[in-house]
Amino acid sequence: MNNVYEEMVDNTCKEYLDHGSAGTVHDLGNGTCCKKIFNKEYVNTKDQRKVLETIKDLRLHNFCQLIKIYYNSLGQVDGYTMKKYQSDPVNILKMPKDYIIDSYKSLYASMLILADNYISVSDLKASNTFTTYNGIIVFDYDLYSIKDSKESARIINIAKLNCLFNELLKRELLVNYHSVYESKYEEMIDKLFNAGTTIDTIEKALSKCNRIVEYIRGANGFGRRYY
Repeated sequence: MNNVYEEMVDNTCKEYLDHGSAGTVHDLGNGTCCKKIFNKEYVNTKDQRKVLETIKDLRLHNFCQLIKIYYNSLGQVDGYTMKKYQSDPVNILKMPKDYIIDSYKSLYASMLILADNYISVSDLKASNTFTTYNGIIVFDYDLYSIKDSKESARIINIAKLNCLFNELLKRELLVNYHSVYESKYEEMIDKLFNAGTTIDTIEKALSKCNRIVEYIRGANGFGRRYY
């Protein structure tokens, strides 16, 4: 790690926040934090620098905002500073259905913007998101990649987006309704978010519901006492 970044992090960090397979995240105060990458062989792909710089410049409102990226003498990413986010106590199954619909529409638009920049969201998953009252925020772009065509990036990004929402709903179901968690409830989520999911199919499926939990209950007798 270059001395400038290491010194900045060591002298400024106020609190350890989290870690992943490639780095640790520390609070810097003033609503910002930093990621220190300790496993460069894992994340420093040929695309990482371009991906991070592009996402930083795009400033997508539902993606964690990068502030400054630091590199070592080999051009590898040492780490970066970013705006600090955290999840709110949101049970997305009980939120108004517009929460899911609007979040999907918003992230769908971002997927297309990234695809227009040839970026594939290779590591988009529930553990790399914050669920806030204002929507879903994506973070951790170290393993994203650059594709040869916008079309291939778009196909991958929309598929990843549908997988993300499928995973988010199943995680919420397991955490909040574990006592009634059965395969038939998974099947309802699979019907809602799958390879063929579009805005139209989501809105049609939820047209008679106010919340996602009602969509599941309506088809499978999801008991009232569980929500």
